[in-house]
Amino acid sequence: MRSAFAARLLVSAPIAAGAMALRLTHQNNAAAAAGLALVAVALLPSRRLVVLVPVALGAAALALMLMRPGVAEWMLASLPFVGDTLLAAHFGLTLRPGREALIARYMRAELGAVPPECRRYAWRLTAMWAVLLAGLALVHLAALSGAWPGIGASAALHAVLIPLLFLAEHPFRARVFPALPASPLRTLRSMLRASHAG
Repeated sequence: MRSAFAARLLVSAPIAAGAMALRLTHQNNAAAAAGLALVAVALLPSRRLVVLVPVALGAAALALMLMRPGVAEWMLASLPFVGDTLLAAHFGLTLRPGREALIARYMRAELGAVPPECRRYAWRLTAMWAVLLAGLALVHLAALSGAWPGIGASAALHAVLIPLLFLAEHPFRARVFPALPASPLRTLRSMLRASHAG
């Protein structure tokens, strides 16, 4: 059975590529419609293409019907806020009682089990990402409202901070847990494995 991640990737990758191409050619209404289709696919809990594709197409069609001057630019500008909010929720919801922290799930996918000495670290790292992404979502919201220097500044902050922290965490983890593997490439592979596992 296809994983939810694989199904979403199969639908969202061409939509994202199309949205970027449309944006680069200054077709903002169509690019915003594609962005809304991406959000719809991300929010839908289905892994069935027969459900995901019509929802994406319907969301894009609805967006195009509702387009008014300036709306496309606003929708495009709001996508970083929506994306970071969804990611913050994705990390944060795994911190609830009875759930396994997302980083622990990634460790389990990579190592087969979460070493007891890593449980607290995994929980704290998951919480750090949830708080960071929620904070970046607020920065994007402030930029949308005019209380921050601008969308470009919030996007630049995001583009620097996320990769920097992702990369910096690995040498830190290697120092704290020298017996465990710690490389960005292995982490990305474990994220894919965990997503395929459901």
